[in-house]
Amino acid sequence: MSAEPHYTLYHPRWYRRRVSVWWWLQNRSYTGFVLRELTSVFVAYFAVLYLWQLRALAQGPEAYGQFLARMKTPLFLALVVINVADIVFAVDSVPAILAVTTDTFIVYTANIMAILGLRALYFALAAMVHRFHYLKYAMALVLIFIGGKIFWTQFVGHVHPALSLGVTLALLAGGIAVSLWVTRREKADATAA
Repeated sequence: MSAEPHYTLYHPRWYRRRVSVWWWLQNRSYTGFVLRELTSVFVAYFAVLYLWQLRALAQGPEAYGQFLARMKTPLFLALVVINVADIVFAVDSVPAILAVTTDTFIVYTANIMAILGLRALYFALAAMVHRFHYLKYAMALVLIFIGGKIFWTQFVGHVHPALSLGVTLALLAGGIAVSLWVTRREKADATAA
């Protein structure tokens, strides 16, 4: 028996070079696209910041002092973190979009719509989060289930995707239902008192 294993024509070993961690360095169009996107985002960010600074300078030293004080607030730091998260999501979604199409218009609009959708989802959840007290416990149970599923798959066998999806949806729906039931009861008690 030879020590060298026999590889078929379609074995993943033959595709390792093509699908490497640094594949995007070899792909000029993708690298150019990512660099152009990041550059345009940073240029736009600093252009807006520069325009705000010019406006504050034009309004006088008192307005400029307020502008500098505003730059040091936690709210500005939160805005920067949200914008960085938007950039990360946009860069993360670029390979998925480029796998579907290379049309620049579609890629740009898909990124813009994804970012706007995330912000809309955030504001929708922020408006309703007071109603879902038990959703965080349901999410914790989902994470525990997923961790258990990883160990189960590693040591015992495969978990059917329908079962996994069913358990996840049941846990989330249960957390939402219990939250709505408890908050409705609390609201009824508050109005009766």
